[in-house]
Amino acid sequence: EAALEEAKKLLAESEAKAKFAADTLAEAAGEAEAALQQQLKDAEAAAAQAKADADKAKADAEAEAAKLAEDLAAAEAKAKEDAEAAAVELAKVTSEAAAAAAAA
Repeated sequence: EAALEEAKKLLAESEAKAKFAADTLAEAAGEAEAALQQQLKDAEAAAAQAKADADKAKADAEAEAAKLAEDLAAAEAKAKEDAEAAAVELAKVTSEAAAAAAAA
């Protein structure tokens, strides 16, 4: 009977150790899952930020390209205007020179 009591005692201790091990494992698994969930949340936030940054960079580049196109159009218009003014001036000088030559 003493042997039976000893066996029951050992069985109870084994069950307690097994329960402790199972509880510890479950707690560790819960902590690992929480850590993975946080990493996933952080990665999603980083991806969203990267997309927002890329969208802003694209919008900035498009705005800069539009401004450059506008500046180029203005420069072309100014160059055309200057060329036309130079042609008028040349015609005037040529006409004056022809008149002077005719008078001489």
